[in-house]
Amino acid sequence: MSLYRKEFTPDHPLWQPWLYHGTLQIHADSLRNVGLICGGLARTESTKRSEIHMAKRIVSASGKTPGVKKGSNLFIVLDAHRMHLDGINLFISEEIQVVFTRGAAVSSKHPSVR
Repeated sequence: MSLYRKEFTPDHPLWQPWLYHGTLQIHADSLRNVGLICGGLARTESTKRSEIHMAKRIVSASGKTPGVKKGSNLFIVLDAHRMHLDGINLFISEEIQVVFTRGAAVSSKHPSVR
């Protein structure tokens, strides 16, 4: 991880047990059925994103929230504490307060995530 990121655990002073991920409504069924995957299932390996960005808070629709994709119309509340307990590594850029993860290495919901 880059030097500007620090591990984000319950001991971190900015820790909170929930985080937000912004995406598009058209991905709702995939998220419900498979879960949140870097780049989604439709992208090829060479075009997949390497990280999932999460925000500590969501601002008004007219404001820009660092870490949230422009045009997002679906916001997912993520249980950061459960992610931590499940061994998912979280990192934070303290300056902009965006949390990053590469997610889990495997998924019980979909065989393509291994």
